[in-house]
Amino acid sequence: MLQTCTSSTAGDMLTTGIQPLKDLLGLSTATSEDANLTLMIQAATAQLEQWFDQPISLGTYRETVTGNDDLELMLSRTPIRSVLAVFDATSTSDGTEILSSEYVLEDAEAGILTHPSGWAWTPAKSLHLTESPIRTDLKQYLVEYTAGYRIVESTTTAGGVTSTGRDVPADIELAGLYQAKGLYSGRRRDGGLTKLRVGPTERTWGGVQERGSILFPDAEALITRRKRAVVA
Repeated sequence: MLQTCTSSTAGDMLTTGIQPLKDLLGLSTATSEDANLTLMIQAATAQLEQWFDQPISLGTYRETVTGNDDLELMLSRTPIRSVLAVFDATSTSDGTEILSSEYVLEDAEAGILTHPSGWAWTPAKSLHLTESPIRTDLKQYLVEYTAGYRIVESTTTAGGVTSTGRDVPADIELAGLYQAKGLYSGRRRDGGLTKLRVGPTERTWGGVQERGSILFPDAEALITRRKRAVVA
């Protein structure tokens, strides 16, 4: 089970304002399209998050994960920026906090925590010809952590992350710009984008564009290597 404690709000943008998109489109500094350009970047950010199947911006999470004596626990949100606490139960009141020296953030991009002796599991036993564990009695852990990138500069410290500058990887930011460019160009021609909605804001245009992917090819090509495949 995953609980979001803090997250971004609708309208966050991957880029620092609309000027990078204007430069990519070759638009003058002052245009009457500023409101639409802002919406395109907001919509592109939302579409990248849909493609990644998780938020891009930094958030704080509480997640219950199962251990079965494997060395690894895999968390849902990535990249992990900090592990705030790990408990050997599904709630802080029922469990004991595991010391941070007892586990390692092995792979932040993959969301993997490792325990040198394995994440303990004491299963019930089924006594037939041989003993075998009953899979319904799996050990669960509660992990509190932060994950994602800072897409908005801030002057405060929160969620265990002390730096306040933006740290979105260049390929993700550029993918957002390419996606916004495609949305902007598409809505200006027949057969392009019909509707965009970000939070309470909506724009509607004529035409329909059929696509096999939510992302335009040049945007998707930049970040395909970052797509995480999770096997249930």
